[in-house]
Amino acid sequence: MGGAVAGWVYVCGVAPFEDDARAEVWGLVVDEQRRRQRIGEALMRRAEQWARDAGYREARLRSNVIRTDAHAFYRRIGYSTTKTSHVFCKALAS
Repeated sequence: MGGAVAGWVYVCGVAPFEDDARAEVWGLVVDEQRRRQRIGEALMRRAEQWARDAGYREARLRSNVIRTDAHAFYRRIGYSTTKTSHVFCKALAS
């Protein structure tokens, strides 16, 4: 793969008004041809370590309902589903 990016994770701290501060994973991508090589797991471990080092006691993420492979992956590395929700959107005319 000669220097190509195999994957990336985007984690940040959030402090919602109605809840405790926490780390949230906003993106995890592993190159399709490099999946099932534990790259995603290593990225998530690093994100979790960053969160611990930053003082967060919880990490969360969101995953589209249709991403069943991703859900199995997250469960395998210790995450559990805590709720489901719907996203509502309305286009606003200018």
